[in-house]
Amino acid sequence: MIGVMHSANAVILARYDAGERDVLVVMYSAAYGKKYLLARGAKDSKSKQSSSLLPGAVGTLWWTEGKNGRSILTNAATVPAFIPGISFSGLYGLQCFLDFIVRVTKENEHDDGLYNVIINTLDNVRKTGSIHIPDAFARALRVLGWEYTGVLDNQAVGEFIVFHVGLRLPYLFPV
Repeated sequence: MIGVMHSANAVILARYDAGERDVLVVMYSAAYGKKYLLARGAKDSKSKQSSSLLPGAVGTLWWTEGKNGRSILTNAATVPAFIPGISFSGLYGLQCFLDFIVRVTKENEHDDGLYNVIINTLDNVRKTGSIHIPDAFARALRVLGWEYTGVLDNQAVGEFIVFHVGLRLPYLFPV
């Protein structure tokens, strides 16, 4: 039995292998917050979804609630995550920012402000080819209601993330 069809404008935060052919996608939208979607067959090279479900992609996702409450992705129309001209450190910084959002948000809790921070950060990265980590994290922390009173530089962001989230990013933030 197929459940109700849902759709939302969303950002792909992460993508994980889920078996031989499937992918588990973590998305964030203003309407639904963080949601895990199973994309069946998305690892196949012939799949239309394989390149549209990369972290940083933005667009509309459609899914149904399957058995056991699993959400099954049925379609995706996204702008590719590939950003021409981005440096390796910019790409790594963007991945760290998206990983941070995955770790600090709860499933199905949504926040329009956080969604806008993510979208604005992605837009800035697309325009400039890099990410200013302290600014991106400071905006996200403010929206999440976390206070940080010190000077926010790369090391401070690293220490804050290790302490509060347990996510160690040694190459970007020497802690």
